[in-house]
Amino acid sequence: MVPVLTARVPAVQSLARADELSHFTDRLEGNPRSPLFIAALTGFGKTTLLQQFESMARTHQWRVISESAGRDSHKRLRGTYLPALWESLETSPADADLETFTALPLPQQLESITRVLASQNSGLLITVDDLRKSSARELTELLDTAEHLAAQEQPLLLVMAGRPAEVCQIMSAHAFAGSGHRIDLSPYNRNQVQDELAALFAQSNRTVHQDILERASGATKGHPFMVYTLGQNLLQSCAELTEGELENGIASAQQSLEAAIFEPMLEDFSAGDRAFLHAMATDDAPSKMSDIASRLGKTPQYAGVYRNRLVEAHIIRPASYGKVTFAVPHLREYLRNRSEPRNQDFEF
Repeated sequence: MVPVLTARVPAVQSLARADELSHFTDRLEGNPRSPLFIAALTGFGKTTLLQQFESMARTHQWRVISESAGRDSHKRLRGTYLPALWESLETSPADADLETFTALPLPQQLESITRVLASQNSGLLITVDDLRKSSARELTELLDTAEHLAAQEQPLLLVMAGRPAEVCQIMSAHAFAGSGHRIDLSPYNRNQVQDELAALFAQSNRTVHQDILERASGATKGHPFMVYTLGQNLLQSCAELTEGELENGIASAQQSLEAAIFEPMLEDFSAGDRAFLHAMATDDAPSKMSDIASRLGKTPQYAGVYRNRLVEAHIIRPASYGKVTFAVPHLREYLRNRSEPRNQDFEF
C-alpha cells in the first residue's frame, strides 16, 4: 500500500473548506483533468485538505498515490508506487507482467494503469505535497504525461500543494500546470471558526457556553493552526469549559503557533524582509508605504521591492492605495514582542 505522508506540524481541521471540497468533487465526477494546486502558508491546512481529497477519491473508487516533492520522488513513483498499484489491479493476460511493467518509462506506466482503471470506471489521483523551488524541473515528466493523458480523456488527476511562491513558480514554468486551477487557502472568518470549534466540542461531548465559544473564536483571529491547536487544548476534559481553562488554552495555543509556525517562517526570510515586517508591526492599522520606508531609512522604491515579495508570499496584502497590512493573523503581535534592527543595508 502506498503510504500517506503526514504534515510536519499538526494537521488543521478543514471543515470550513466546503467550496474546495465541492470543486474537487466536480473534478472527480467529470472533466477537466487539468492539475489542481493548493497554495497556502504552513499551518493553513494544505496537507489536511490533500488528505480529504484522497479520502473523497477513494469513496469514488479511485486509486490514490500520495507523494511528497523531492529529489527521489520520480524514482519512488516509477520504481515503487506505480508497480505496486499495477500488481494490485485485475489485468488481462495481454497486459504486461510486473517485471515488464516496472521496466517501462513513467509515461507508459501511467498510460497502462489509467487504461485499465478507465475500463473499471475508476481513476488515479496523484497528490504531491510540499512543492519546492526545484519541483518545476523534477515534475516535468509527470506533468507532460498528465497533459498527454488529459488529451486522451484518461482518468488521471494531479493535485499539488505548496507555499504560494512555489506554486506560482511551477504554474509559470509548465504550460499544462499553468492551465490548472489554483486554490488559495485563507484564514477562516468568525462564523467558520465558531463552526469548527463547536464541531470539535460536540464530538467530545463537552459543554461550552456561547459566550466562551465566541471568546475562543475571537482569540484565534481565524488562523487555522490556532483553531486546531486551541480546540485540542480544550478537549482534555469532558467537564464544562471554564474561564480559566480557556485562558490557559489560548496561551498554550499561541505559544505553539509561534514556535511551530512563526519562528521557522521568519528564519526563511532575508534580513530585509524581516525589517520590513517589523516596521509594519509598529502600526495598529494598515501601514503607509511612505512610513515603512522612513522607518527603514530607505527610499520608497527600495521598500517597494520587499513589499512586492511579501505580497507574493501571502505574508502581507494591499489594504488601500499606498498601504499594506498583515495577511497572517497574530503575526503583527508576534513581531512586536521581538526586537530587530531596521536601519541597515540589506542585500537583495
